[in-house]
Amino acid sequence: MLLGATNRGGYRSANSGASWTLVTPAITFTDIVQHPTNPDVVYAMRMGVATSTTPPGLWRSSDKGVTWTTVSTMSVDSVGRMEMAVYPARPGSVWIVAAATRRGWGGLYRWDDSTATRTTLPAIGPTSAPAVANRLNFGEQGDYNLMIAVHPTDANTIFVGGVRAYRSSDCWTRFTDVAQNIHVDCHTVLV
Repeated sequence: MLLGATNRGGYRSANSGASWTLVTPAITFTDIVQHPTNPDVVYAMRMGVATSTTPPGLWRSSDKGVTWTTVSTMSVDSVGRMEMAVYPARPGSVWIVAAATRRGWGGLYRWDDSTATRTTLPAIGPTSAPAVANRLNFGEQGDYNLMIAVHPTDANTIFVGGVRAYRSSDCWTRFTDVAQNIHVDCHTVLV
């Protein structure tokens, strides 16, 4: 099974990519991740698009991507592109970093399957510096470069990035920059 998040919807292939089937509405998805311990469960992120009647948010499949359900929506006025990360020691949780519709920092969230709730996490740091005065802020390119990862052995450590990258080791509250004064366009991170 292969799954693809595209600007034309979520696609699934059951034959190693030889053919693809549209398995969601024809709307923009930005990320797909598989549950870290249950291969039947898959999550997808719907991007915020002001002209759409389908709100942005988290979608979930419990049958390897054949059918999908929206489990958490967000305001189209507050978020644009979103990316996700999962962690094996906390398998029912999905961490979400969002870019704002203005392309800068939109927020950090955690979805928990067991309680069916989304929590907004404090994430102090990525937006504390002036946007133009220095290179210590998150940046204004979230629709182009955006990433998130949870440390593989420590769920209290998380990495997020846009134009610049940040790390938090205190349960996702305070973030510090990991590469000062550079413009790196963070698209992905491996930890």
